[in-house]
Amino acid sequence: MNKEFILEQFKGGNIYSFIGAGGKTSAIKEVATTLKKEGYKVIISTTTKLSVEEFTEYQVNIEDKIDLNNINEDINVVVAGIYGEKYQGLKKDKFENLIHLNLDTIILIEADGSRRLPFKVPYEYEPVVPANSAKTFLFFSAKIIGNKITTENTYNYEKVNDILSSKELIYTNENIVKLLNEGWLTDTNYKNLKIIINQGDILINNYVAKDLLNNIYNKFNIGVYLVSIQEKQIYQSLDDKVGVLILAAGEGKRMGAIKQLLEFNGSTFLEETIKKYNSFAQEVLVTLGYYEKEIKEKIKELGFSYQSIKKYKIGMGSSLQEAKKFNTDCFLVTPCDLPLIEENTIDLLLKTYRQNRGNIIVPRFMGKNGHPVVFPIEVQASFKYIDGDKGARDIIEKKGCLFLDVDDPGVVADIDTLIDYKKIKEAFNDKGFN
Repeated sequence: MNKEFILEQFKGGNIYSFIGAGGKTSAIKEVATTLKKEGYKVIISTTTKLSVEEFTEYQVNIEDKIDLNNINEDINVVVAGIYGEKYQGLKKDKFENLIHLNLDTIILIEADGSRRLPFKVPYEYEPVVPANSAKTFLFFSAKIIGNKITTENTYNYEKVNDILSSKELIYTNENIVKLLNEGWLTDTNYKNLKIIINQGDILINNYVAKDLLNNIYNKFNIGVYLVSIQEKQIYQSLDDKVGVLILAAGEGKRMGAIKQLLEFNGSTFLEETIKKYNSFAQEVLVTLGYYEKEIKEKIKELGFSYQSIKKYKIGMGSSLQEAKKFNTDCFLVTPCDLPLIEENTIDLLLKTYRQNRGNIIVPRFMGKNGHPVVFPIEVQASFKYIDGDKGARDIIEKKGCLFLDVDDPGVVADIDTLIDYKKIKEAFNDKGFN
């Protein structure tokens, strides 16, 4: 894992969970250190237990003595208590009941244990991943590849033996994929999962690892990385890079206020929109225009980039025309005022795109087209021909698209007036929109 990977994968206002074996704790510490240097406030916690010895260099706080949104600039470990050589973790609902997290704050959760073994499959009661984790990282060590499966290198050996049944108990690529499938990924709902194979530097034959990465990516359509946490390196990876273009340059004349900065969920519409998307994207770009000064004074540029739009008075088409080119495989476009969209919808849109590469994907609720729209990266070049305030409608009509019907009114619940604003706030409190 290197700095570039960490800054692409971890962005503010979100909870990230670490599961599996073979490097979780080291990864958490490396991520925390890197993010702190970038200006984030970082909280380390657990839903199980942490070794006291591993975290002696950090400030430790007991949960009832700390506000997760008002911590100091140090890296903080937040736990329920200390019992002997272990820090006792927080209950999962402690995190799930956290309605708001500041855009400059990140929580890293160790969500299971592995007794420092290089590979594991979980028992039925683990891992304990909060439902509002924005992303989950599943670890195992490359040093198991090609080795015999034993109790000395395997957590929950009995379950591994049971899954492989009559197969030879060797960590072959085929067996690893089977263990991931039946041990981790069957009947689970990890949001935005990434698989991290640590200690990649010890592999003599990287073709073996390349074959394993291909097998994992092709079978599960999950991003997978061969890394060394200690050496701070990414050796191989298979993943789709995602960009997000958030349109926030408009004046919003009908609103009679700065729509981007209207209060919502303890922050603002723009901040909530950024948080909704930044865990899915490696690049997040926010276009600014009429209220550029006010927005920059209110919201610090951290984990995303601003871009000034010269012809913003023309309408959203100018943002599409002038936006910097993403260095990604695809990108999403959304206005800044759709705060009720569900993260599961964003995840579903991206999964649909990966199953239909090269197509534009448009979400639709009860027959009404919505946002975000997913575009293949090659389409962005045609944005320079967009005319006036039509946005990308002509491009979508010309190229065609796939409609994805979703049970999420948030894809169409934008705001243009103060009446819309009141309805959106009521909908958020009621968890519905009509």
